[in-house]
Amino acid sequence: MTTAKVLIPMSDYGHDPTETAVPYTEFKKAGFEVHFATEKGRTPECDKKMLKGITQKVLGATGLAVEAYNSMSTQPEFQNPLSWSSSDFSLDTYNLVFLPGGHEKGVRQLIDSHIMQRHIAAYFPSTMKPSKRSVAAVCHGVMVLSKTKDMEGKSVIHECDTTALPALFEQVAFWGTRAFLGDYYKTYGAASDNVEEAVRKVLDNPDKQYKNSIGIGAFVIEDEKYNYISARFPGDAKLLAEKTVSLVQTYRPLPMGFIEENEVVDHPAPTEPTPDMIAAAIESYSMGKPPTTNPASSTTMPQLPPSMDAYRNLSSAEILADLNKTPLFMTELEDNDEIEAFKALAYEGTPSEVSQNFKEQGNDVFKLRSWADAKEFYSKAITVLQAEQRKRAQEKTLQEESPQADKTAPPTLSAEDEAEIKEQLKLLEACLGNRSACHVQLKNYRSATLDCAQVIRLNPKNIKAFYRSGVALLALSKIREADDACAHGLALDPEHKDLKLLAQQIIEKAEVVDAKRRKEEAAALRVKQEAYVLKAALKARGIRMRNTEQPPEMEDAKVRLVPDPVDPTSSLVFPTVLLYPLVLQSDFIKEFGETETVGERLGYILAEQAPWDRQHEYTQRGVECYVETMTGGLIKVGPKVTLLKLLTSGSVEVVDEVVRVFVVPKQKAAEWVADFKMKKAAEKKT
Repeated sequence: MTTAKVLIPMSDYGHDPTETAVPYTEFKKAGFEVHFATEKGRTPECDKKMLKGITQKVLGATGLAVEAYNSMSTQPEFQNPLSWSSSDFSLDTYNLVFLPGGHEKGVRQLIDSHIMQRHIAAYFPSTMKPSKRSVAAVCHGVMVLSKTKDMEGKSVIHECDTTALPALFEQVAFWGTRAFLGDYYKTYGAASDNVEEAVRKVLDNPDKQYKNSIGIGAFVIEDEKYNYISARFPGDAKLLAEKTVSLVQTYRPLPMGFIEENEVVDHPAPTEPTPDMIAAAIESYSMGKPPTTNPASSTTMPQLPPSMDAYRNLSSAEILADLNKTPLFMTELEDNDEIEAFKALAYEGTPSEVSQNFKEQGNDVFKLRSWADAKEFYSKAITVLQAEQRKRAQEKTLQEESPQADKTAPPTLSAEDEAEIKEQLKLLEACLGNRSACHVQLKNYRSATLDCAQVIRLNPKNIKAFYRSGVALLALSKIREADDACAHGLALDPEHKDLKLLAQQIIEKAEVVDAKRRKEEAAALRVKQEAYVLKAALKARGIRMRNTEQPPEMEDAKVRLVPDPVDPTSSLVFPTVLLYPLVLQSDFIKEFGETETVGERLGYILAEQAPWDRQHEYTQRGVECYVETMTGGLIKVGPKVTLLKLLTSGSVEVVDEVVRVFVVPKQKAAEWVADFKMKKAAEKKT
């Protein structure tokens, strides 16, 4: 029998080592001839996060998978891959095309390659059963197929049954590590579709064709029409490889589904996984049962990996409690070495690499219009870069102060250091600019202007900084400063669309502000005029006014001239209170004209019997009125006495702009007056 030939296309960097090395090992065991291919023929490298450090320990490849990768990476076919962009490259001679996955963003080189998509578009139809050609894919590798279109513009797996990375698992990983790894588990950024959504969108009947399982046991799907097998994630890699080997060797179709308990479960992906969902996923695997046989395939179900065998006899609650100690599944943070190691991951690499990582995370959440989160990521990048600036400044100062320093020779830097500094300054400019955009959206306008000022110091030709500064200053109603920023920007690019629009907005705002200012000035002048004329009118009439420390709240009621407050010939009106002390009642008159009499006002008010006047004692002719004098006495006010005559009598003053008139029944007036005087006398003694 002719040796089967296998091609494993890879990106230059980022594929999952388990999903690559474990199938490769199985293919070699089966005697297959395995070739690798990258875009330009460069030696590929799998995701380092899955191979070393705390991420490998908690989230990455097992020890056996790492050994398999280390062995694979030394092989000639891996060291010297083909170039899929070469003019003589073809898939025609291969019996199997195997597409590994991976979360690292580098895998997009393969997923988005139009050249590889053309090759697969030509190859995939030839896998229709019966055929000696096959395709297998795992995790993000399925996205290569979902993005590959046929002549009708449909995905090559449009009619196929398939699986891929479950949305639940991707969301658990993303949300569980977001604080430490950012959007690492979202290959196309935090705002992108998850893998399951991307694959389901291209299927003719996704509810029927897309097969899902959230069980721990290995799970693969073979299509009925094509020699196409798919799997979900690294845990499925060995079974996927074994079934693929069997398919290639025998050209017999694999049973439709392979899952523990012989059941395919379709679970919609939640936006954010909960502990209950994780518990359900755990319980979907029969922890307490020995390996079973799938009657459809007569294949023994795989046992739990050795590292998880301890969970076999634990309840789901006990498993959750143990998982909660692992950063990926934590629902509450606690201090431990793994958490600290995870935090340190965000700061691994050169300052430029660390800042670039934070910047990209900020860009992703900025696209989601999550301005506050984006600002925080940009701020982290800025903190790293500014710390480097301070460090260089301190080193320069120490060098200058050193007695051995050559004062005439400038400090020398290596080309690598100069490139790093240049990259840092470029990133600092970008992050400050992006953060200023966040500040504008959050209406932190002063902070936006400060960031823009720093950007302009770094690059006086940064048009966006002038624009955002102008927008922020305009929002703060700093018209002159906004106009200056806009003018500087237009000097750099006179045809800049946004700056021209901003200039027009500044002109319009200036007109509005100027009109408002003129109106306010006119109003202030009017108030001064009214106060001056009122004071003159009161003085001319000889009316005394006095204000206390705690005047009553009267809203807009006040002493004023009507109808024209600035016309000295207008009449005065006074807020007036009619007090009925014997029944503890009162009536408020907002405007009591100076030419009106107390009798006239009482005629209106007492025309009808008040509810509190049960004995009908309060009538226009049945009451007497009194006003307190400046010395604490009382002056009787006749019904025909005008308010002006009363207030110009020389013994009465208006306190807090309110005239107070006491109203009592005639038959009780003498007694009330005597009681009033007695109380006043007692007050004077105290």
